[in-house]
Amino acid sequence: TRKVTVDELSRNVFARPSSSIQVTYEDFYYVPSKKIMLKFVSDVSFHRIVYGDFKKWIASYGTLGSGKDSFNVPSALAIAVYNTNTGAARTELFVLDKGNNRIQVLKINFSFSGTGGSGNTNLEYASTISLDPLSGAEDIACVQINGYPYLIVSMSGQHKISFYDLSTGSYTYRNSYGVEGSGTGQFSYPESINATSSIYTNYNGVIYVLDRG
Repeated sequence: TRKVTVDELSRNVFARPSSSIQVTYEDFYYVPSKKIMLKFVSDVSFHRIVYGDFKKWIASYGTLGSGKDSFNVPSALAIAVYNTNTGAARTELFVLDKGNNRIQVLKINFSFSGTGGSGNTNLEYASTISLDPLSGAEDIACVQINGYPYLIVSMSGQHKISFYDLSTGSYTYRNSYGVEGSGTGQFSYPESINATSSIYTNYNGVIYVLDRG
């Protein structure tokens, strides 16, 4: 990733890219006529998110720190496009900010030039989800469960995965699954997580967990 961007943009964009995620115009159901291709990359050394259409324009968000617009080792990323219980439409980027024991929620504000996205598209701080410093959070993902959007977090240090309900509009913690062990319903330092259904679909998916221990 670093070599491609250096070759195409003639600048050193990344130091240590950690996670990447991209979305296309099909994901944004409320603007079907707009052609959007956005990519987001977290950089754990520059402590920022680099985003944009890497062949046309790029921008960055964040600096080293603990404030609302800062990160300390931002790693995993997840995106959700959903409606809250009050009908409010949201398009958000979730960033696992490991060094600050939290998840930063960023609103994606789109700007269009014709039918495509423009360089004026930006990220805006929306909220913070605080995490237990002992949780050892390793990864995040978004999934639909019974028609409701959820953020799921692998808590490696506590041998479980936790679920946050996005439909409330306040990122409400609901429950966790797993205890330490090697049997059914047990984990030993769970790390990466993924789901077969995205946040954009109306059906339940299967959650995959890399159980490192």
